[in-house]
Amino acid sequence: MLAAAFASRYLWDSIGVEEQRAVGDWQIEHVASVLGHADLALRWAERALERAIQNGWTDWRLASCYEGWLGPTRPPATGGNGTIGWCWFAPSSTASTTPTTGS
Repeated sequence: MLAAAFASRYLWDSIGVEEQRAVGDWQIEHVASVLGHADLALRWAERALERAIQNGWTDWRLASCYEGWLGPTRPPATGGNGTIGWCWFAPSSTASTTPTTGS
């Protein structure tokens, strides 16, 4: 499953546009999270979110990338220990999120 997600991302990197690349980043995050690879999932979630912010997306693409940050916090990615937390900040008119570590 993870190899298929990476293969898909590789394909879209060469022939797609930013939207397909962000979806590919999210897909790798999701599969890595389901398989319990929290560190890998966080790296790809960060890439997807950075891509969404850089492109100024404010629709489902941005929402999906924010959801990606939650993926590594779900079991089995954390092994059930919940060591990755979630904070919400809403400065002025723009909302942003920042993942934090700790209990």
